[in-house]
Amino acid sequence: MRGLAALPQGQILLGHWWSAGTTSRRVWPLLMAGGWLLPVAMLAYFKGTHAATQLGLLIAVVYLQLLGLTLLISLVQQNHPHAARLVPGHLQHLRACAAVLMLVLAPACGLLAGAALGEPLAWALGAAGCLLLIGFSVRWPEIWWWVWIVPSTAWWWTDGLVWGLLSSIMRRWYVEQPLSLAACALLLLPWLLSRVVLAGGARHRRAQARAAAWRRKIGSTRWSVAETPGAGGAGSAFNWLYGLWRGWLLARARPQARSVLARAELALYGSSHWSAHLGGVLLVMALVALLLIGVLIWTPVTWEQITRKGASGLTIGVMSACFSPLIGLPAALWQSRREQALLLLLPGMPRGAALNRALARRQLCHAVGALLMVLGLLQLLLGPHALENGALMVSVGLLLSVSLWVDWSRRGLPREVWYVALVGGGIALAISLAVVLDALAWGRWLALPLALPVWLILLRWRWRRLQTWPQALPAGRNMGR
Repeated sequence: MRGLAALPQGQILLGHWWSAGTTSRRVWPLLMAGGWLLPVAMLAYFKGTHAATQLGLLIAVVYLQLLGLTLLISLVQQNHPHAARLVPGHLQHLRACAAVLMLVLAPACGLLAGAALGEPLAWALGAAGCLLLIGFSVRWPEIWWWVWIVPSTAWWWTDGLVWGLLSSIMRRWYVEQPLSLAACALLLLPWLLSRVVLAGGARHRRAQARAAAWRRKIGSTRWSVAETPGAGGAGSAFNWLYGLWRGWLLARARPQARSVLARAELALYGSSHWSAHLGGVLLVMALVALLLIGVLIWTPVTWEQITRKGASGLTIGVMSACFSPLIGLPAALWQSRREQALLLLLPGMPRGAALNRALARRQLCHAVGALLMVLGLLQLLLGPHALENGALMVSVGLLLSVSLWVDWSRRGLPREVWYVALVGGGIALAISLAVVLDALAWGRWLALPLALPVWLILLRWRWRRLQTWPQALPAGRNMGR
């Protein structure tokens, strides 16, 4: 470790770990990432060590990709336009680190997945493609939209001439000349990933400004339309329910705690408020439904083709709705901490443990409501056969929803590694449960009744704790104490 830290590239890669601060902040994400150990142990008990080893190897691949995500976020954060132009060697070191990530993580993923399922070269190429997608999405966040839009339209482009020609060429190349394919990938893919590190100048500044605007739009408590419904151009359409709910609350304002808290939430959460969340999801799903209806009417595509080839993309889109409260609420509370000091002066606003209890109830209702919406959307879009996967996602989401019950007075702005651990731990746990239940020939819907008792026990434990914590608002005022 000391030898690595002595190198400039090592200092760059270890910078994210060092900046985590206290030991607890470093260890907690690792503990969150260990959520897959129990399913692996269960599979070893019921099916033997061979099946458990395969599952463990596949989960290790997932976490190597998440490690790549964390390190690429760190590289992009260190890639400031001024430093890229003015600091000697800084740009070259960052690009070398990006290339090293590709050269180390992609082959490692290929070896681990190949040991479990065979075809290590194919898995390595797939892992390299995922790292490229992650890197480009970190640099240009708007690409995240296409992560679920493109797979959702697979029923359209997978039957096209271009896709058929490209896939046949790549399959033939893979079968007949695997060494030349690996050599080309070894030369090209690290260079491509290093291009996410920009070299300064106007293009770099524009990319940084777009990324900052995207992060503010996703995590901010203030959309322009949240303050003035109807303003903000096309974005106001996604916030239609927020304006309606705010008008209804203000017309029926009372000095009781319930009414005061409901109005205060509008300022606490802003664009992460449940009404903004629900309104945006309903509008997107309505547009998707209209598009699918048009496709069914005016093209020979059948509903079976859409659900068979586009199910993965639609599921990813629905899963994003599942994780939205877990990601948006902590950041919103941190960003609205100044407004919270004023909101506490409202007549009827609860204080102390009463405020902690009320805030925890509303956060849990938001998270559980998002999970129920997941089940409804999957039932509506993909039919009853999708409910098994829906129950699996809901069970994982319930377990992760307990992370909202924390001591907000000591909680700062969540770091990227927290989100990686939270979402990555959820994905790994979902994969683990699916593999275990399939290996035991049980239905995946059983994940929900299995998770409910654990969820209730965790809630009971956290409920007792939160009543002894300092008052939750203003958030972060005791941070570092």
